[in-house]
Amino acid sequence: MSDTVDIKIEDIIYTTKPNSDTKIERPPWTVCGFSVSRSQFIFCCQIVIIFIVVVTAITNLIFAETCEQTTLWVAILSSSLGYILPSPK
Repeated sequence: MSDTVDIKIEDIIYTTKPNSDTKIERPPWTVCGFSVSRSQFIFCCQIVIIFIVVVTAITNLIFAETCEQTTLWVAILSSSLGYILPSPK
């Protein structure tokens, strides 16, 4: 028996029409009194989180005292930049 739940971001944003494979965007969320599409809200949250990670990594790189700390923060920084940049086609 597995305790994992298979929820994807795609399932939060889109729903499937009955008797069809066509996906349509779910109704928008209300955030601070404004109607915001789900995909736009999730995109903005991801950008804010990555920005915080990048600023934290750069700050810790500046104040790193050991090689191990530098290696850790360079790895986190390069991973987050890899997440931001589009994949090659």
